Amino acid sequence: MSKWYSKDGNENDVIVASSVSIARNLNSTPFPWRMNNEMRRAVCKKVYAAIQNSRLAGEFELIQLDSLDEMSKSALLERGVISKKLRSQALFGAVLVTRDESVTIMLCEDDHIKITVRATGEDLKSIYSRADAIDNIFIDNLKLAFDKNYGFLTADPTCIGTGVRVSLLLNLPAINQRKMISTLSEMINKLGFSIKEAMNGNGDLFELSNEISLGLSEENAIDNLIAVSNLIVKQERALRGINYV
Repeated sequence: MSKWYSKDGNENDVIVASSVSIARNLNSTPFPWRMNNEMRRAVCKKVYAAIQNSRLAGEFELIQLDSLDEMSKSALLERGVISKKLRSQALFGAVLVTRDESVTIMLCEDDHIKITVRATGEDLKSIYSRADAIDNIFIDNLKLAFDKNYGFLTADPTCIGTGVRVSLLLNLPAINQRKMISTLSEMINKLGFSIKEAMNGNGDLFELSNEISLGLSEENAIDNLIAVSNLIVKQERALRGINYV
């Protein structure tokens, strides 16, 4: 099966890829950084069982990081299946991944559960729908950490509320070459977004994402990010001398 990143997406002259992540934690269970290996394995077992007992049974492969050599871990990191933090941590961690690697569920990284769905081009609403369906499996089958005033509780305070992070990978050579990224960053920070260098700062790729999830619905966060990205896309194309109708 071909991987998700081998497919063409719309707007991919500027918007290279879309990503939606949802962080969840089990109720009455310490965050991973306070858990030993026994507790981490217990969390993994519960989460995996929820998937296996759902309509998605068979779609995911469970990969336990302690069963891999260093080269295999590095390969997963390079393909975006796991994060740097999960790759380097000494304690137990795992990831559930689909065959095309478009959906990953990291277990016991910063949070107990981190669902991530990715696609090429601008496809945030479609991939959010997919992430939400997976999230509902956990909501229906696990007792999650939730506060009636603050929403879902997460390790990262900026994700408290919906626990949702939406992002776009942007190719901005014209803006970057004119050294306009810092000005752009200051402007969108005031709107509750961030734009950061991707790929370790090599090249013209930048990640645009929401920084606020408290008090916003998932749909509002996506709509707001798309609106901001549309302005950036128009500016980038104008500086390239490209006129798209």
